[in-house]
Amino acid sequence: MITGIGHLKKAGFTKKEIGFYVLLLPDIDLDKTEEAIRLLKSLEVNVHLNVYSPVPGTPDYIRFAKIYPEIAAEPLLHNDSVFYRKYGIFSENWIRELKADIRGYNSLE
Repeated sequence: MITGIGHLKKAGFTKKEIGFYVLLLPDIDLDKTEEAIRLLKSLEVNVHLNVYSPVPGTPDYIRFAKIYPEIAAEPLLHNDSVFYRKYGIFSENWIRELKADIRGYNSLE
């Protein structure tokens, strides 16, 4: 990844043109997530946060449906803004602060 970013920057791409998604899965290590975001910021690329939502038929959906069987019967729980809140997977404050930090960082030149 680091080598690829270096090649893109040598080719003239800017921070605004290079971006990485960080996916927040229910069983993700929060400290490692924050560490990965710090690394991406140190590499001067845009960071995009994506909170997991269960998509029926995918391997992750099948795995998480065993843990949260309600998702199979309630389509509203397939929404990323509902899923993590319903099950308390992530702290609302942590998500809010992380999103605000990333928005602020991405807005910098």
